[in-house]
Amino acid sequence: MSNKVDASLQRLASKYHADVLEFRDEIIKELCWMTNSEIAYFYATDLDEAHLTLLGYSKGVMDACAIVDPKQVYKVSETGLWGDAIRERAPIITNDYATSDRPSKRGIPDGHVPVYRHMNMPIFGGVLDDRIVAIVGVGNKPDPYTQEDVSNVSLLMHTVWNKFAKALWGFQV
Repeated sequence: MSNKVDASLQRLASKYHADVLEFRDEIIKELCWMTNSEIAYFYATDLDEAHLTLLGYSKGVMDACAIVDPKQVYKVSETGLWGDAIRERAPIITNDYATSDRPSKRGIPDGHVPVYRHMNMPIFGGVLDDRIVAIVGVGNKPDPYTQEDVSNVSLLMHTVWNKFAKALWGFQV
């Protein structure tokens, strides 16, 4: 386990019994810290993995966002590049958003927080760990995202997901 993951897990352990919103905010804060990212987000999926519901995003995102009444629920089929983590069931790294040639890229909506670099990944859960239960994403790290970032975020989220789900819904998914 990397030192960053270990440090994040130690800090989060003190929040396991906190209010669910505080726990969520701490997870998002750790995602930013661990990857040295400016922004982060956290979405839950529905049972058929067709919709994403916003759970939260890092502090400062809405201060930098000029979108009026941003959506809380998205159809995966209507998402751009950030939905690829669900469609491909794998982490997605985009280290130069402006020049990305991913077919799903639709651009950034007017008023959206600028995105230069982006990494997101599915969080698997359920009885067989085969269903995507959430996605997390980070953005605008000063340096390129690496496989180490993927491994660290994956390990952190795999470790805390069940505790978060139980706090959010009262049961593990």
